[in-house]
Amino acid sequence: MIETVQELAANLTREAADRVITVAQATPPDRIAWQPMDNGRTILDQMVECSLANAKWAAILRSGSYADIPRPEAAKAYEECDTLETAVGRVRTSADDLIHAIRAVPDTDLSKDIPTPWGAYPMARCCVHAYWNMTYHEGQINYVQTLYGDFDEHEPDA
Repeated sequence: MIETVQELAANLTREAADRVITVAQATPPDRIAWQPMDNGRTILDQMVECSLANAKWAAILRSGSYADIPRPEAAKAYEECDTLETAVGRVRTSADDLIHAIRAVPDTDLSKDIPTPWGAYPMARCCVHAYWNMTYHEGQINYVQTLYGDFDEHEPDA
């Protein structure tokens, strides 16, 4: 059976959220807020970024227009997510919300273009942007882990 674009995007989003959470949770507590080379982004920051991107793309899918998360709201998210548990909760909640928004996109809107700072972006592509973002941040978290000596592959439980 062929999945719809919306189901494929929703399933990929769920998988990416599960993977980024699993990788982050494999991090020792003393490394969650560690800055590699004293100027890199922490694992905690990467998780907050994932939650913000999920919220941003859910709002775009619902409204049909591009908008960033307002700076005060983003700053508040970074302040509130001072533990891995809080950040994981935000990623889970934002991914659930995004998946709901993806599944609600009508087939007729998939080719609709959304004007963005980098040009027109079809709604179908908007459905997978946060998936791409979480996959990217999973890689960033894996890289940070190698910097403190963790070379294990961390996979979600099946």
